[in-house]
Amino acid sequence: MNIWDRVLGWLTGHRATPPEPKAPPPIRPAPKKAPARTPTTRQSRPTPQPTPSSSQPPPAQPQPRQEVPPVIVGLDFGTHSTKIMLRTRGAKQANVLVLDQRMDGYPWFAVPSLVRLYDGRLFFGRQAAEASGGTLYRSLKVQLLRPHDGPVEQETFATGPEPDLLVACYLSWILERVRAHIVASHPHGEPRVFLNMAAPMNHFEKESLKVRYLHIIQSAWESVFGEKSFPIEQGAVLEKLRPRLQQLLKEVVPDRSSRPFAVLPETVAPIVSLSLDPRMTPGMYMIVDMGAGTTELSVNHVDERGADQKVLCYHDESVVIGGDNFEWADSQGPQGEAETKQLIKAFRRVFATTWHTGYMKDRPNPAAHGRWRNFRVLLAGGAARRREVERAIVDRRPFSNFPVAEERYDVAWHCPTDVILDKSVGESGDQLALLAVAHGLSVPRQQWPEFFPPAEVEQQKDAEVVDMPPAYWYLER
Repeated sequence: MNIWDRVLGWLTGHRATPPEPKAPPPIRPAPKKAPARTPTTRQSRPTPQPTPSSSQPPPAQPQPRQEVPPVIVGLDFGTHSTKIMLRTRGAKQANVLVLDQRMDGYPWFAVPSLVRLYDGRLFFGRQAAEASGGTLYRSLKVQLLRPHDGPVEQETFATGPEPDLLVACYLSWILERVRAHIVASHPHGEPRVFLNMAAPMNHFEKESLKVRYLHIIQSAWESVFGEKSFPIEQGAVLEKLRPRLQQLLKEVVPDRSSRPFAVLPETVAPIVSLSLDPRMTPGMYMIVDMGAGTTELSVNHVDERGADQKVLCYHDESVVIGGDNFEWADSQGPQGEAETKQLIKAFRRVFATTWHTGYMKDRPNPAAHGRWRNFRVLLAGGAARRREVERAIVDRRPFSNFPVAEERYDVAWHCPTDVILDKSVGESGDQLALLAVAHGLSVPRQQWPEFFPPAEVEQQKDAEVVDMPPAYWYLER
């Protein structure tokens, strides 16, 4: 307080309030000494990422590559034509594959099984049929039915290339077109391919013929899918192909578990196709597959559908009777009628023998031969559509010990289900019954029923007769 404030307070009679003592200044803590720094590696600060604007979408993340499921090729190599169906593993439906242009006298999906050798060059399918000159080789499958030292039906095979070489060339041409279709329909990667091909039962049971068949298929497979492939096209020079194919024909065939192709019984393929139909019932079936050159007959017992389904082949016959024989008889005019009757008579004899041989395996046991009450004949093959052939089957009711009222005898065609037709062809499915073999072959081998050939189906023993005790025998004690 200054002096003027004191004088003013004296004059007014007021005393000045002594000033409050000033608060001492706050005590500040002594600054802490920073700890000594240890030398460390200097890390660079992360560069801030620019925030993406709404106009620029974030970069797409790479998607994991999906594995392409395998494809199963069902190849029905027939005397007259070849049929192919494709099925992706796990798929319910199968595709009908059309590899050649349509030709009169053949189903719209079939490729003529023909090879023409002209001026040292090979031509296949329709081009072989329509070309002129050179040598046209037919009935290639019929030639495979004969051993190497057996008689040769056609003179062209006596002087020309051996049937094994020609069939290998033909199948290689077929497989090359199959692979081109698979690659075109799978742009994200070529899938693994497995091949199922059918052979007559006498090929399947006779080891020498089966091995011969496998060598032919392996040579065609390696020429298309092998590491050193050499695809065969129309007009290929035979002499350039001969040494390479002959070398492949001599190579050892891998074990079944490691090779991507298999030879399966021709008579079982229609049953496999039938097993996919939910309307199929278990029982006795006779398969009659009559093609252009051969007829395959077999009598089988088919179990219930399921994972443990079994097919017991009681008997099988392969005979050289087919549509070509009937067509030749038709071309002879009135004189050919007698030949047609002889063909039907021979067919009926084989039909009855096949049924009777199978039935005799169950006849000794009444509980076993009772399954023959219901007997179904399943037709396959184009030549089976001839009126006289169907009539011979319908009228030739197999001999049976059962009363007519207690037995059932059915003759029918099996039309495969879940078949995808090529829309570009514009054809209906009225000829799909001819695809029963190829349709069954397109099913993966792991899904085929367990098959027992005739050699493994033993004859039933006589039923043991047990003398029953008299009624109320226990009361006589």
